[in-house]
Amino acid sequence: MSPANAIYLAAPGFEHHLAVELGRLGASRELLPGVWEGPPPRGEEGDPVWFRNLWIQPEILTFGSVSEAADLLRKRNGLWVDHLVGYHRRGQLIKNKLPAFRPKPLVFPQPLPKAQIGGWTLLDENTLLCSAQTLSPFPGGVARFAHGDEKPPSAAAGKLQEALTLMRHWWGVFPQPGEHCLDAGCSPGGWSWVLARLGCRVLAVDRSPLDLDPETYSQVRFFQGDGFKVHPRRLRREGWEPVDWVFSDMAAYPARVWEWVKLWLEAPEVPHMVVTLKMQGEPDWETLHSFQRLTGGRLVHLYHNKHELTWMSVHSS
Repeated sequence: MSPANAIYLAAPGFEHHLAVELGRLGASRELLPGVWEGPPPRGEEGDPVWFRNLWIQPEILTFGSVSEAADLLRKRNGLWVDHLVGYHRRGQLIKNKLPAFRPKPLVFPQPLPKAQIGGWTLLDENTLLCSAQTLSPFPGGVARFAHGDEKPPSAAAGKLQEALTLMRHWWGVFPQPGEHCLDAGCSPGGWSWVLARLGCRVLAVDRSPLDLDPETYSQVRFFQGDGFKVHPRRLRREGWEPVDWVFSDMAAYPARVWEWVKLWLEAPEVPHMVVTLKMQGEPDWETLHSFQRLTGGRLVHLYHNKHELTWMSVHSS
């Protein structure tokens, strides 16, 4: 294995998408079902995005016994998450000899732990594929959040919690109490619920009603209409307050979302943005690459994403 390569773990259900991306880059091969060796991301257009996790420093290690395999892993890292595709019984024996690691669901908005978590699998009964460093700060790329007494209006809340947790981890940016947020395509209200509980003021826009108690969440102002018709020029024209954050989970073709996002990028003060790009059939590769060309952001497949990607962007102050 080339030391310049990385290991991609496909997002379950989207193995084909990752294969297409890596096929365009060349010099890639599938080592196990859904486990690919390929060039690491370059931070530019064409980088693979349809993966759950990326192993940054992969090694192939041979061993003679279960104890030797565990010793090889312990020497490289203290915390490991396995990604076993085969050889499950032998893998479980190795896992039993490693320090116990049972990550608990994160309590949002708690920041992520700083500990580096490695990943490993078995290529055969005597060969480890491992990496002490991985791209995702979530264990194995799995982002789970604990729910308190009050459940959000929709499961989409987990998607935003994951995105915001990553934005704070990568860039140190996080919605602050009193900041003004636009939630375009808000119904039934999962994203507005997350933002309101952070103390933000929310302009929630959708054709369908919001499933939030207006008395409990008085800082959420609902406006019935098309989220795509809310843009910086309209805010100025109608005397609405500028927004610090723009959020969109609207169901639309990525090309239409791209045209709307460009309006915000042309604003005098560009807000931070979290935008979902939802696919129908084969991904709109051209539009996805347009988002990748933008500076100050990342296009990712979140653990909570389905057949969609999330683009997160921070503006420079």
